[in-house]
Order: sequence, then C-alpha cells, then structure tokens
Amino acid sequence: MAAEPTPHEAQNRWRHAPSLHPIDAGRRASWLEIFYDVVVAGTFIAAGKALGDGSATGTYMPFVLQLAAVFFAWNAFTFYQNRFAVDDLLHRVLVAAMMLALAVLGLSAGRVLSGETRAFSAAYAVIDAVLATMYARTFVSIESARSFTRYYATAYAVGTAVWL
Repeated sequence: MAAEPTPHEAQNRWRHAPSLHPIDAGRRASWLEIFYDVVVAGTFIAAGKALGDGSATGTYMPFVLQLAAVFFAWNAFTFYQNRFAVDDLLHRVLVAAMMLALAVLGLSAGRVLSGETRAFSAAYAVIDAVLATMYARTFVSIESARSFTRYYATAYAVGTAVWL
C-alpha cells in the first residue's frame, strides 16, 4: 500500500511547473488526454452529421476547412502534451476550456455549412488562446525550451487575434 503523500507532494498536485518529458521514458496518454480525444471524435462526428443532413454543392469546402481546423486543434494539443509534462489544476482547467471550445465547434457545425461562422471563429480563438497560455507558462518554467515556446506562444497569440 502506498504511503500518504507529504504536504509538499500534495501541493505539487495542485500547482507545479511544466517540465520536459524524458527522451527515453515510455509515455502513456493520461485520462485527460483520452477524454480530450473523445471530445475531438465527437466534434468530427457532429461535422459529418451536419454535412450529411444538408449536403449541397457549396458545403464541401467549408466542411473540409472545418475538419482541418478541428484536426489542427487536436494536433497542436497532442504536440504540446508529447513534449511537456504538466498535470496540475491550472493545466486541467485550460484543457477543460479547450474541450468546451471543441464542443462548441461541434455544435456549430451545421451553422458553419450555412455560412454562419461567428461561433466557430470565437471557439477556435479560445483554443488558440489556451494554447498560447500553455506555451507562455512553459516559457517561464523551462529555460532550455524558451526559443521553442516563445515561437509557439507568439504564433498562437497571433492566431487568436486573427480568429477574432
């Protein structure tokens, strides 16, 4: 049976700095990442259902662009998670905000195909803002990855402004 965590270890569960994943360590997806993947799959299904419900000649390109945006959001999150080890309360809140924004992307799928893109754009801006926050937080914590995290934090911050 495992011993009770010390107060210092318990505090680390609530707040700790991001770190790099060890190169040779076998990494497994966390439950939070798996749940994120389920939300992404649901968003893809909602987009496909919206296309199936009202497919017209002019809806294929918006559908493809919508799928590309959702795929890019999923890919960006996975890219971050595979490089940096962080699992504290703030990180979970940020990921929950991304999942909520992905759910909005799925819920707005039908409107995107009819040309109404405001909700989709706002939700994607939230995803970019959360990614910028994650990289900015990592920039402060990991000195050896500062140039890398500065680039991505800036890119996602600019992306947020573009989507708004």
